[in-house]
Amino acid sequence: MLILANSEKTAAQEFHDATNLSYINLLTKPPLYKSYTGLSSIPLPQSDAPEMPTLEALARPATTGTAPLDLLSISQLLHYSAGLIRKSVSPSAGEVHYRAAASAGALYPIELYLVCGELDGLAAGVYHYSPAGHALTKLRTGDLRGNLAASADDETLASSPAIIISTAVFWRSAWKYRTRGYRYCFWDNGTMLANLLATASAVGQPARVIAGFIDFQVDLILGLDSREEASICLIAVGAPEEQPAAASESMEVIDCGDLGFNDAIPYPESRRLHIEAALTSAQEVGRWRVETQVRETNVFGEIASAPLGESISCRGSTRRFAREPISYDQLSALLAVSSVTMPTDFGGRLTEPYLIVNAVDGLVSGAYHYSRIKSELQLLREGEMRNEAGHLCFEQAL
Repeated sequence: MLILANSEKTAAQEFHDATNLSYINLLTKPPLYKSYTGLSSIPLPQSDAPEMPTLEALARPATTGTAPLDLLSISQLLHYSAGLIRKSVSPSAGEVHYRAAASAGALYPIELYLVCGELDGLAAGVYHYSPAGHALTKLRTGDLRGNLAASADDETLASSPAIIISTAVFWRSAWKYRTRGYRYCFWDNGTMLANLLATASAVGQPARVIAGFIDFQVDLILGLDSREEASICLIAVGAPEEQPAAASESMEVIDCGDLGFNDAIPYPESRRLHIEAALTSAQEVGRWRVETQVRETNVFGEIASAPLGESISCRGSTRRFAREPISYDQLSALLAVSSVTMPTDFGGRLTEPYLIVNAVDGLVSGAYHYSRIKSELQLLREGEMRNEAGHLCFEQAL
């Protein structure tokens, strides 16, 4: 069993108690949607759900493509990565919105923007995505892909038909999770990225993640108030065009939009961390960058999976789990597709996967490390660990 010092246990329990649903009023949480006054919305067309099997979409990132990127493709990418998929009503939380990607506490701190050249059905410009209305709001007119390319020290962005940019509204997470909310924003960004990259694969559009860029320049392009909202990553989408876009020499200051709150509590530690991690020059971006070699997998073999659109639309969360075992092949498939290396500029592997196995046919219960290189599990400690797992998650029924 994991042994914690008394001070560690006390701090962890205090954090859990303070963020438990019994101790906060969900009706006072920050608004989930950003808005712009006086700017018109462009409704996005309703699109078909991606039909590629989920495991296949996760296992084989699209690196090349010939289909043109158009407004319908943009609609699919945005809806199945961050769109509103359904609503419900809860006595304690009021109206609950379920988005395509899961979010810690259903607070949804991630916003999406689009910078594009001329597309079929959409003029070149800078846009904000509204999940609630499944619409785009134009923030700037004109092609600014060249400016993004300069900010990221990456000429290929100037030839990408479109770049989707994710940002984090820090107070949405900090309202519940305090200083630790800064970390939660990046977790939420990861769930959104998983959906976006899988959807891009399913619709045959190449996609690449760029996390290194000059922060204040990208924030300026989007018109962000960097004290409340900041750029997290860029996702280049679509087959490269022959003629790269040139950078615009001047940009007007634009409205930063309305986040719907003015009572955010400052957390200096989070702010300081973000400032210290920012890149401020092309030289810093270049030194930081590590390109990734894409690595696919075929390990999922005969394991069937639902169409990607269905998997996303049906997603939810639970604290109660079935006790029936899964097969070793099913677990292997899940581990393999979640370990695929995607096209990124940061090396692609920032974490190591560990797991507690309780009920997998053909596999001894215990704690394991999963080797991505060898595609195999390494037993670290044998034994039944349901109680320990539940204890680590503050007595959840695991």
